[in-house]
Amino acid sequence: MIRIAVNSRIYNVPSSGISNYIKFLYDKLNERHDECSVFFLQTSHRHSLGRLRVFNLPKNSFFDVLFDLLVSGLLVGKSEIDIFHGPSHILPIIRKRGIRYVVTVHDLAFELFPDQYPWLFRVYYRVAARYSAKTADHVIAVSKQTKHDLVRLYNIPPKYISVVSEAVDPSFKAKPNLEEATKSKFFFSVSTHPKRKNILSVIDAFNASIKLKNHSFFLAGILSPRQKTTILEKVERLGLQDRVHILGYVSDNALKKLYNQADFFIYASFYEGFGLPVLEAMTSGCPVITSSTSSMVEFGIESRCLVDPNNVREITGAMDWLAELDGKQRQQLINTNQSLAGKYSWSISATETLSAFAATEAT
Repeated sequence: MIRIAVNSRIYNVPSSGISNYIKFLYDKLNERHDECSVFFLQTSHRHSLGRLRVFNLPKNSFFDVLFDLLVSGLLVGKSEIDIFHGPSHILPIIRKRGIRYVVTVHDLAFELFPDQYPWLFRVYYRVAARYSAKTADHVIAVSKQTKHDLVRLYNIPPKYISVVSEAVDPSFKAKPNLEEATKSKFFFSVSTHPKRKNILSVIDAFNASIKLKNHSFFLAGILSPRQKTTILEKVERLGLQDRVHILGYVSDNALKKLYNQADFFIYASFYEGFGLPVLEAMTSGCPVITSSTSSMVEFGIESRCLVDPNNVREITGAMDWLAELDGKQRQQLINTNQSLAGKYSWSISATETLSAFAATEAT
């Protein structure tokens, strides 16, 4: 049996991608009592996935960093554990002899697109994440792309890296309620980094489309005031005020409705470590257009739905192609995507994570 301690501090950040990663992965690992025993290290009792060891700290960035780099390592105490898992890029500086340290790296966007992050965030992650990955006994990468980036940027030998894919919340597999379907034709995207997610090019492509003149574009996701202003200025210049709608943060239920009701989902990002929204769309039965770059090609979707994010004309062409599909062709595309999405599950991720933990003994 493998005994595991997990820095689950980020689990207390609701609805973040990494908090969901921790939740769904360890929901599955907690079911495997004969293979592993887990306890969690947090700054609050507010949410729990099982046995907790808590060191109460105020909620701010300084104390978050303090917990990740120092306190989480000390909280292990004299416990007999085999693996310390840092599920979000960071491992503690103080480490206990006899414990093997494993870190999950979701992407290296802060290395590749540094101008899109606040300078303090950028400096911290460039130092702490690099140190954690290079000194870990083993690294879990969520895609082949992220593994490639770790080898190229941090010079980590491939044998110390296991690729363990993420998966989606199983509730995304629910069938749409056709009675709730909107009468308006629309497509949508999600974004927290609109420059890297290429939202302005999507709007340009939408403006150039002949087949989508009766469609609207909905954009979900948390945006800063400056990001929102940049998008609205583009929308106004193109005269699309009545057809482009910024929704801001949406709940999981609202997001599921968008996937179920949209004509298609577009995610023409320049770079992703995994590209979870693409997999969510595929699972939900929503046709998807995404980029022919980084991890997004790993899902194996129809080549006509893969676009060069630098080519607005190509993005427009993919939109128009999807708009012209008849009912049978559209359903065939949906079925293929759902079959591809079926290869990803948290049960598989849990099994592969345990294998990655076990690999620390061999390496």
